[in-house]
Amino acid sequence: MSGIDKTNASYRQAEGVRHRSQLTVIPFNSAIILQELIMKAAKAENTAPSALAQLARAWSELEERKRIIKMKPLPKAIDVTPRKRQARPPAAFVELPQAQVEPPKTT
Repeated sequence: MSGIDKTNASYRQAEGVRHRSQLTVIPFNSAIILQELIMKAAKAENTAPSALAQLARAWSELEERKRIIKMKPLPKAIDVTPRKRQARPPAAFVELPQAQVEPPKTT
């Protein structure tokens, strides 16, 4: 076993983790706690503008880490090239047979 495997195995035993999917819950919850701390620091009245910029970057980075932990792919890029519209086919006129109307009989 490598050092990483031993660490994970002992971590699972110490925390009572029984399934591999539970390993994503702990880092995700830690990211949520960090975001709450960032929000509190950003809402403080004496926060400098440069510190707010750093907090915004940290928030963005945490959102990226949460996406990675949840194993969600990046959104697909939008293709903004204009498409050529296909011309409509010309309307097909079909002549309907005329009903044979007999002139009224005069008596």
